[in-house]
Amino acid sequence: MDSAFFLLAKLIGFALQAETWIAAGLVVAFRAVWRGRRRLALRMLAGLLALLVTLSLLPVGEVMMARLEARYPPRPAPPQVDGIVVLGWFEDFRTSQKWGVAQLNYAAERLTAAAELALAHPQARVVMAGGTARLMPTRAAGQPLPAIGRDALTALGVAPDRILWDDQSRNTAENARNSVAILDGVPQGTWVLVTSAFHMDRALRSFAAAGWPDITPYPVDYRSGVLRGSFRWSLSAKIEPLNTAIKEYVGRIGYWLTGQ
Repeated sequence: MDSAFFLLAKLIGFALQAETWIAAGLVVAFRAVWRGRRRLALRMLAGLLALLVTLSLLPVGEVMMARLEARYPPRPAPPQVDGIVVLGWFEDFRTSQKWGVAQLNYAAERLTAAAELALAHPQARVVMAGGTARLMPTRAAGQPLPAIGRDALTALGVAPDRILWDDQSRNTAENARNSVAILDGVPQGTWVLVTSAFHMDRALRSFAAAGWPDITPYPVDYRSGVLRGSFRWSLSAKIEPLNTAIKEYVGRIGYWLTGQ
């Protein structure tokens, strides 16, 4: 069941990407030209041009991200922290394996925030809830997943014996269940959950579904800025937040429907 849900989620995520819409429109326009349906081809190309202009100029994705992040503004950590769960996917596994040097991506603040909390609360345990969501895993030829996050935390001064690492999860629901399993059940005390602000709502619901409803949110990695400065021509800058926001909204619906 978990594998089927994972594969279905990946396929739906691929279908909802803005690049997929554009490619599908081009295919329809090409087939219309091939069959001599000139009017349909012109309509499709005009629609694609309008879509490209809209996505390149207007901050559609940032507006959607701002709505997701508004519910979880920055907040101070609790005065007492007994444990930290940090969700992964801030690691760039493929680039790290290619060059032999740990590489992080745009969600690196999850790691730095977890390190800051761990250093401020030296008695707190740390769960690195990681894994990989790729259909083609980076564990080719029997190689283990590189412990980028764990090694980075250690390099930043967090003692290795404080860190528990989940390298098996493929999505947020598995992060929650595997974190509980690694800790042999829901632990006592005050634990904080570190993840991106736009992702926090779905993460909290997943942990509640796994039997851990009282974990404390610690949102980081804000993506939406001042919208007045976002009206600039850049398709690449606009597509990434749009795809991320769509994935999060659809992910919430999927998790709600499946009880995860």
